[in-house]
Amino acid sequence: MNTPDILSLRLYNQQLSAGTQFKKPAEIVSWMGAMQSQTLEMAKWAIGVRLPGTNVKDIEDALNEAHVVRTHILRPTWHFVAADDIHWMFDLSNPRIKPIYISYCKLTGTDEQTITGTYPIIEKSFAGGKHYTKPEIQEILQQHGIECKERLLNMVIGRAEMEGILCNGKLRGNKQTFTLLHEWVPKKYTLSEEEAIERLARRFFASHSPATLEDFAWWSGLTVTTCRKAIELIKHNFMSEEINGRTFWIK
Repeated sequence: MNTPDILSLRLYNQQLSAGTQFKKPAEIVSWMGAMQSQTLEMAKWAIGVRLPGTNVKDIEDALNEAHVVRTHILRPTWHFVAADDIHWMFDLSNPRIKPIYISYCKLTGTDEQTITGTYPIIEKSFAGGKHYTKPEIQEILQQHGIECKERLLNMVIGRAEMEGILCNGKLRGNKQTFTLLHEWVPKKYTLSEEEAIERLARRFFASHSPATLEDFAWWSGLTVTTCRKAIELIKHNFMSEEINGRTFWIK
């Protein structure tokens, strides 16, 4: 296998060539494990290009009906995640990404008590299925005596995501809202850490192979040690090949 072979097979596994068996946005997102969605409009396109015959409304409906959820997860950055996967993936990645946000708060001199003090306000204000934009969250906090400039507002929302309180909710035109995660996508089951890393590795290598241990570690945000353990759990279902001194795992 050479470089063109690797690229061709990756395009095939990522559902970008030779058609796809999937019919719905959530199916594509689940197959991919998680899809980066830092830029929302381009992220919609990333789903749509894999589903010929779908349009923007189909993808927005999947978001507005909570079949696909947008939140910070994995590395961390914005990702689309299928609703069925959001909680086990959150449980797996959160211990790694939460300290990053806490450290950033310390680095910027943001008061920890101010941030944690917003959680009860957010939970009470959002209860009952409410969806608010960032400016509306800012106004709610100001009504409770918390002056939230842009940086602090971003910290508050980001940390609320890290605590499993908030996630993105319904789209309001071209504006993204936030809502309570446990109301928007109720938790139905949990996985052990071993079950979770096995499932994540299976999703990644099925949809991104040929890929290496290092590819998986970068994509998942997990430690190399954890990723190596995950590969041990799935390797009986995959082939491996040495290419230019690197081990590629292939579905």
